[in-house]
Amino acid sequence: MLSLSELKRRVLEQVANETQREIIEYSEKRNVGILAGPGSGKTFVIIERIKHYLSKRRVAPERIMIVTYTNRAIIEIKKRINLFEHKYEFKYSGTLHSICKKFLEGSRLRGELQRLIARLTDSEIELKATLPIFGENEHQQFCRAEVEDYVAEKFPDWALDKRREKVIGLLLKELREGISRNKVNNYLRDSKFELHKTDYVPRIEFDREVRKLKFVKRRELIAILKKVFEKYQAKLKADLKFDHDDLLIYFHYLVWNLTPLRKKELIQSEFDEILVDEFQDMNLLQLLIVREFSGDKKNIFFVGDPNQSIYAFQGAYPEIFNYFREQDPETKFFKLTQNYRSTKSILELSEQLIKKNKKKGVLEELSTHKMFTNSEEGERIFWLVTDRWGGPCSSIYNIVLRLEELGAKRNQIAILSRTYSDAKDIRSFFRNKGINYIDFNFWKNNTDWLAESYYLACFLSLRFMQSDFAIHYLFEKYLEWRDQEEVMPDYFMKEIESYSASLVDHLDWLCSEGLSLKYSSDSDLKNIEKIRGFWREVKAELSHPDSEEAGKKFIVDSRELKKYIKGLGANKILEVVKDRHKESISDICNFFAVMTRESSGMRLDESIKLLHAYVRHFVEHTLEEDYLTFSTIHSAKGCEWDYVFVLNLREGKLPIFHAQTKEEIEEERRVLFVGMTRAKKELYLVSDLGFFNSSKSNKNALTSYSSFLKELKFGRSNPKIVLLSDLHKHEIEEYEPQT
Repeated sequence: MLSLSELKRRVLEQVANETQREIIEYSEKRNVGILAGPGSGKTFVIIERIKHYLSKRRVAPERIMIVTYTNRAIIEIKKRINLFEHKYEFKYSGTLHSICKKFLEGSRLRGELQRLIARLTDSEIELKATLPIFGENEHQQFCRAEVEDYVAEKFPDWALDKRREKVIGLLLKELREGISRNKVNNYLRDSKFELHKTDYVPRIEFDREVRKLKFVKRRELIAILKKVFEKYQAKLKADLKFDHDDLLIYFHYLVWNLTPLRKKELIQSEFDEILVDEFQDMNLLQLLIVREFSGDKKNIFFVGDPNQSIYAFQGAYPEIFNYFREQDPETKFFKLTQNYRSTKSILELSEQLIKKNKKKGVLEELSTHKMFTNSEEGERIFWLVTDRWGGPCSSIYNIVLRLEELGAKRNQIAILSRTYSDAKDIRSFFRNKGINYIDFNFWKNNTDWLAESYYLACFLSLRFMQSDFAIHYLFEKYLEWRDQEEVMPDYFMKEIESYSASLVDHLDWLCSEGLSLKYSSDSDLKNIEKIRGFWREVKAELSHPDSEEAGKKFIVDSRELKKYIKGLGANKILEVVKDRHKESISDICNFFAVMTRESSGMRLDESIKLLHAYVRHFVEHTLEEDYLTFSTIHSAKGCEWDYVFVLNLREGKLPIFHAQTKEEIEEERRVLFVGMTRAKKELYLVSDLGFFNSSKSNKNALTSYSSFLKELKFGRSNPKIVLLSDLHKHEIEEYEPQT
């Protein structure tokens, strides 16, 4: 964990370039769009623009809306804004879903929502103060149960047949994004904005995959998809629960039906400025909502990169920049062109790749503003190719060991793949070799964890490691939750956060004399005594006599972990989470079950340390030094590492087999572009060619390396490429794609 002083030092080193400064200080009353290439200081510009609103224009923080694509992004923005100032509270900040939820729960739209729900359900049920959310885990469990039931009913002869699992897997893959896509598309269709339509249209690639299954008809599977979708919507209605799409749909429906005067009064009067991050990832409904927030104020400042638009399956599209300008031709556009992240060799190759995609409108107009970097040339691009049994696992492992010998930390290394399953073998290989890693995609299905679960995880870590992060988190939440009626002043937490080296040493000093020398009122002395008492409890856990022996216990089942946690008994540290203790234990046990799904179990201390690493990553957007990263390219967006491996650059994988139209191929090219531009120092492109390509009519045809690599003229004669060959069946030329 970076100390406060170190983080401040790094931020102070950043100085705006000429274009960034022009954007930050731009003052005309117009909507502003920023095209920001990878590593061009996008987050820096957003933060400096917010600080400009606060200090130069005197805009109150509660009147600034900050829309981010992920929770991770808003955590980073808030952390950096509040480094040098008192803690600003941005009332409406985070994902658009969370902002809409806050409005729906607030007094301004509460009555409207209550009346709408009463009309839809034909009842007078009172909504809860906090809208109950149908989370990702519930979504997956519901879909799996329904699909399995419908498949068993429709195909009773498949009980012990591989066909059953194939069809179930295909249906669940479609429903994972399909429910969301169809809900939004049904709502937007013909601009009628109708609620609870249940038409279901699958992806084009779903149809292509079904055609490969000779044993089932498309209409049979479409019927199952439609039934599951109808039942899903009926369940939400019956349980009075909202999924994430409902938050957007209900908000837009309510606002769209307001009179212009009521919109201004209830919604648009709340904000002076609106900032939107990752604009290229927005779909049409999200853009309509942002426009409703703004009205005619021309106060939208949006930042994104059309070359990183890789969420077509969620309705996002790179031309959304052109659509915005069509709606408002006076929009002022800028382009950030200086790359601060990558070496020249990485930047040049990625730009060479993405220029193959066609551009039009404002994207074409600004394409003459070329990306550049003042960074060093750096290493050439490494191309690792293998046709051996077992693939590239051993080769990548040896490269990682070499990087470590040269001084690299594991958290500077990432292994990226087009799909989650593409990295299954190498994840297993690294786990068996004892290499710790963080799997970014784990959190995609666990974003609904309680804050109390993080608190419990930090408490559990005390016996097995001394973590400044865990101690800080425990203190922060303890002071926040301890007594809602008698809130402890913020300055005590600021004193705790002002450490430079060791938080433990700093707390020892604060509790012995540091606080009492500075604060002497009766109420302060009372609070200081509570802080001292809490620190004594934490230190007792840090030096617990049973820690070493308990940590050696091998846990094979989440029930054993649950028994251990419950066996800790009552503890004063956990008093503030006693109302959510059961749910918190459940979250942590589910985590263990997922982490050991492909293994026989873990030592208790290892499982708690792994849990701590994940919690720190999610809360703080920080990776532990001895944990490398596995991620899909989609989940790696917005991140960077010194050393990046991009897996499975072969035909059928990247580009993925179902990408056939020009638009689909261009999206795949953007996916690879995103993967490549995560790298700062060294980029390893990996082609695993060790099997026959069963997708071809000739079952014995060799697989080919990616056509994107052919576009980039990869081969022995390319002086910008280092070929790391582990081929023993054929020469690299024989694996060249034919198209």
